[in-house]
Amino acid sequence: MIQGTGHDSKLDVWAVGVMIYELLHGRPPFTPDKKITDRRLYLKCIEDRIMKGKIKFSSKASKESIKTIKKLLSPRP
Repeated sequence: MIQGTGHDSKLDVWAVGVMIYELLHGRPPFTPDKKITDRRLYLKCIEDRIMKGKIKFSSKASKESIKTIKKLLSPRP
């Protein structure tokens, strides 16, 4: 979707990963670490994190949930 190449059911699987992460952490998975006030820079940072698969997990997250979420949120399904 970000690259403008369309999408298929793999995007739906990815969205499930986002929802599971949000349920466990109370925030979206690709939120920047620092507060960014410029909207374009904020969105660019999120896109970069998505494409790199950069996700931070709570220390309270189980190994199983981390493994599952990483698989669901892989930038290369």
